[in-house]
Amino acid sequence: MLALAITSFLAVGCGGGSGSASNPDNNPPSDTNDPPSDNNEPPVDDGTPPVNDDPDGQQPGEELPDEHDSENRTWVPVNDSAYRGELTWVIDDNGEFRQTAHVSNRYQAPRSYAHSFHRGSFLYLREDEPRADFDFSTVATLGDEQGLGVMFRYQRSEDGTQESYYRVSMSPRWGFTRFEKRIDNRWESIAVRNIGHQPGDDIEIRAVGQGPVVMVYIDGEPMFSHYDTDLMDGTVALYSQGHATFRDVQLADVQDAPAVVISVPVNDTVSSHFTRDGTMTVRAHVINAPNAEVDIALNGVGPATTRTDHDGNTFTAQFDPVDTGDYELVATLSVDGTVVSTHTVSNIGVGRHYISIGDGVTAGSGDEYMADNVTADGRMMATGGMQANLATSLSAAEGVPVTVFNEAIPSLSSAEASHANFVNYVLSRYTDPLRATDPLRNGDVDGVLLLLGATDVGNHLSPADFEANVQTFVNRAGEYRDVHIATAMPVIPAEGDLSPAAIDSFGLNAEYIQPYNDAIRSIAAGDTRAFVGPDLYQLFRDYPDLYDRSRPSPNAGYKHPNSLGHAMMGECWSQYLQGQQNCSPNILLGGLTHGLEQNLVEVGGRYYVDTDARVTALPSLLEGGIWVKTRDSAKDSAAAEAVSFTVPAAATVYVGYAAGTDAADRPAWLNDGFTPTGETVATSGGADLDLFAASYGAGQTVTLGGNRAGDVAGGANNYVVIVAPQ
Repeated sequence: MLALAITSFLAVGCGGGSGSASNPDNNPPSDTNDPPSDNNEPPVDDGTPPVNDDPDGQQPGEELPDEHDSENRTWVPVNDSAYRGELTWVIDDNGEFRQTAHVSNRYQAPRSYAHSFHRGSFLYLREDEPRADFDFSTVATLGDEQGLGVMFRYQRSEDGTQESYYRVSMSPRWGFTRFEKRIDNRWESIAVRNIGHQPGDDIEIRAVGQGPVVMVYIDGEPMFSHYDTDLMDGTVALYSQGHATFRDVQLADVQDAPAVVISVPVNDTVSSHFTRDGTMTVRAHVINAPNAEVDIALNGVGPATTRTDHDGNTFTAQFDPVDTGDYELVATLSVDGTVVSTHTVSNIGVGRHYISIGDGVTAGSGDEYMADNVTADGRMMATGGMQANLATSLSAAEGVPVTVFNEAIPSLSSAEASHANFVNYVLSRYTDPLRATDPLRNGDVDGVLLLLGATDVGNHLSPADFEANVQTFVNRAGEYRDVHIATAMPVIPAEGDLSPAAIDSFGLNAEYIQPYNDAIRSIAAGDTRAFVGPDLYQLFRDYPDLYDRSRPSPNAGYKHPNSLGHAMMGECWSQYLQGQQNCSPNILLGGLTHGLEQNLVEVGGRYYVDTDARVTALPSLLEGGIWVKTRDSAKDSAAAEAVSFTVPAAATVYVGYAAGTDAADRPAWLNDGFTPTGETVATSGGADLDLFAASYGAGQTVTLGGNRAGDVAGGANNYVVIVAPQ
């Protein structure tokens, strides 16, 4: 309900995560001489970039001392991300496997990304002989946003210099489930969906291998399949980038029941494998079914004639024409005329599909509001970032399915983004330029959405080098898809004048960010493959209160949007893709008092700028509201004017004032101008907040006094403000 309410409010004028302990922004510790911490708490400043001693992502991880399970099997931990802290794989007496270290921070784990492939740690089963056929399953619990998965047919050379394996992994933060392969230290994508599940979810993962066919099941449903003779045997492993628990770890022989699993397209996707000529090509794999027949129907029409490959293990079919819209596929496996297995792939769409690339800003750093990171059509699920906001807005405006994949890497520099391996690996996940002759993998991606600058300005990269790097990226990515480049966002001074003119003249913006944006415009003017995207510099310069001020950054200024800022990024990208260059942020509060934030808050979210106090329960009347996050440190303010802003449309303004405060101890501006609602916001770390309401018309300015205005006793904590649409 929250997501729907917010979408309706955002639609008023925009037309159409997170700063959690998992630290997705991957900034370094404030003192690089401090020992690494297992909790990866957000640091103070950006500092120098991480140094990766494995820039091509080819070095295997380091083996650590063995662990043994309740069956006395030997499991070997591997530090695949070069994590500098203590890697903590534990197997308890109940057969639970747990990994409790965050191993995805680039400053503490410099190999945590092999270009666009994520690395962490894993625990592999040591066996005397490699296993060819297998049935491997577990129930995994996501302990945080970073991700987990399983690996199978894992091979490691005797000298430890070469690794090969299949891996299925999922990440709530990035919103993906990926099926990948690594052969002799070289990476390859097989399939991907835009669903990463949620922290706390229990996910049943099962992988089955028989000969050259491997099949993957998620929560009991067929999800991926693949035919490949590169990897025919090996052992199994459990993979994690953060806190994770694995239960009921089972390894058995393959059952002899016939099975069919569609490999292309994948459930809940706007698949990259639809070609622009209007033809949908479908591929399915089977096991335990000699002399089988497979019929494939699209939206109940068919069955289509299938072609058999790979000695009867692979079946393909084509449907033509296929227009934009939603589809369902059913593959029916028959042996000697008897149906023995079926697989339904549902919620697949033909529409628009984009890849978003950037640093921690695009990754979702600062986005704590989870309700708008799951699309109503079920095709996207993450915990942060602007991608779901963009897909929701653009799909509603154009009436077609839309997905946007998050391919950002925290602290990604323009030099790293322009690296040939990074570009090829990202594109190969969707368009696969390395296999352009294969129509099943020469997919339909509508464009690359690029945002860079936050990392580069922290590194004081010269504008000339920035331009050269971005041009190199365009040269490589533009060979296959158009590149849309948003303007780099401003650095907001930590204090003082925050007028647009002051932000423009702030040293980092004048010396770096604005010249970066001049470089972007120059590239687009001279290259038909590049386009200037939405003007995010103007948006955040005009609304500096959309930045996350919860992380102290006294020297470098603020660079990361808060939750509402990320939502607005998605809206601005949507407006741009509909043909509007400058964003129209008419849903935002205007002229908000400097030093405060306007933001989205849900249960579990922080409601002050300067403390970690969080909401534990919310009344429904606040759904869809924009919060003015004040400073609890200002609770003793007796100022006549402490908070001021203008509402964009008719709205109800709620003041959350410390519960239990007698009327005589409340300021007159609250008692005289607002009416008690009888509703309360429950909180942790401070007083609950009783709600008082007043109505305001479009364009009216709201001016509120201090918590103790008139020298009253005031509440135990400062008040907050929520603006809800009428």
